[in-house]
Amino acid sequence: MRRALLAAAVGLLALSASAANFASDEQAIRKLDREMAIATYMADTEWFRTHLSDDYVRITSSGELQTKAELIESMKKRGTYIEPYETSDVRIHAHGSTAIVTGHIVQRYREAGERVVVDLRYSDVWIKTGEGWFNISSQVSPIAIKRERPK
Repeated sequence: MRRALLAAAVGLLALSASAANFASDEQAIRKLDREMAIATYMADTEWFRTHLSDDYVRITSSGELQTKAELIESMKKRGTYIEPYETSDVRIHAHGSTAIVTGHIVQRYREAGERVVVDLRYSDVWIKTGEGWFNISSQVSPIAIKRERPK
């Protein structure tokens, strides 16, 4: 009987520690998710240089593949001003040292004289290393794109 109680207590402690680690990791990932949105509309290439893995790959809303270097270079050349936006419906699925983040964003910007509103779903894959969390892959999928010409 004592062994069973001891085993149950050890199991509960391990489960409790695991839940505490998940809560801490989830909080860190939520913070990084918010920072990534801000870095995107601020065109903060340094944030991306720091938080993307060297083998990072992005699938754009048009289905193109971008490496970390290509993403950073495109941000430097970007002639489009993206209005500040918030992420929503953010869900985090942690699996050991890997976390998958899914969410929703609406971006607004001007391009070629048009006002563009893009409704997107996104997913990011983050890995945890001894140096912290790094984004290894992102994908954005358009729900709707609305273009308006000024009158």
